[in-house]
Amino acid sequence: MVRDYLIKYKKPLIIFVLLIATLGVGWAIYYNVILFHVTSIAPNPKSASYLSPRLIVNFNKDISSDNLKVTGKDITVTATADKKRVLIMLPETLEADKTYSITLTSVDSTSGDTIRDKVIEFTTVLGRDSLTDEDYKIILDRQEAGKSEIVNDPIFAHVPYSTLNYEIEGVINNADTEFEKITLQITLELSAADVRIDRNAAIEQYRAEAMAYLSSLEGINIADYNVEVTVSEPTL
Repeated sequence: MVRDYLIKYKKPLIIFVLLIATLGVGWAIYYNVILFHVTSIAPNPKSASYLSPRLIVNFNKDISSDNLKVTGKDITVTATADKKRVLIMLPETLEADKTYSITLTSVDSTSGDTIRDKVIEFTTVLGRDSLTDEDYKIILDRQEAGKSEIVNDPIFAHVPYSTLNYEIEGVINNADTEFEKITLQITLELSAADVRIDRNAAIEQYRAEAMAYLSSLEGINIADYNVEVTVSEPTL
């Protein structure tokens, strides 16, 4: 009975299977070749290192630079087109264990397809496993650029500077991933007479003199620097 059934419906079954296969192949061709879409994102959006300098969004078609616009929520990003990729540059520091949101506001393919307002979320982790050699190079280049910029700060045209009452030095603080503000280290030089007569008054006077010197420097805003004051006691 089953054999008779198969014989009777063999041709319709073959036609049905061929139809399903044709539809499957057609959908695969449509999705992979015709439909403009994102194929992958690197690093993994669920575990991107907090040091990641960029996101790479891969597409199935070449990207046009015209009208390319990518925006971030609570994060500033820039984007460029590179063949079938959109390179999204991230800030130099990200918070670990935080989810960030980026929107592909406008992405066009060179063949005229468009993607609008597609949201991409990625979560940062403390690990560095997702970083590629190219990512490390970007991080090092950023550090070198930051170092060069801070070394050329105009404050270094005026410090080190010293008088009989104080000395000022500029120190560059090095962090793990970026260069922080320059620290202006002010050392107040107390004499034996200062300590004997009125130590506190001498400290306030020399501090005021040092700050007055810094405030007098044209083009220098003291608020742009960390200021540390220490007291050098006289040798008895």
